[in-house]
Amino acid sequence: MGLDVGVVTFKYLERPRGGIKDFLVFLAENADEADWQFGNSTNIMVEYYRKNLLALVHDYVTEHRPDIGQDTEIRNWVDALPWKENTVMLHIDL
Repeated sequence: MGLDVGVVTFKYLERPRGGIKDFLVFLAENADEADWQFGNSTNIMVEYYRKNLLALVHDYVTEHRPDIGQDTEIRNWVDALPWKENTVMLHIDL
């Protein structure tokens, strides 16, 4: 039986502002919707499949009605995340 050990490192993205920051707060508050999550509501790691994160974007935009253009900004930000095989893991530290 083999034993695999890995080291987790973080590549921090540019600090979000505006609608993206508000969306990340929404994600932190709704971490139980993630495909996998660890931590508490202010310091969490969440993993999403692309289709599930896009569904949360839709939910957020529908519920919160962000300013004109912010919904596009959020969708573009999500599309630009470093996806690996349609999966992304985020560390959100509020």
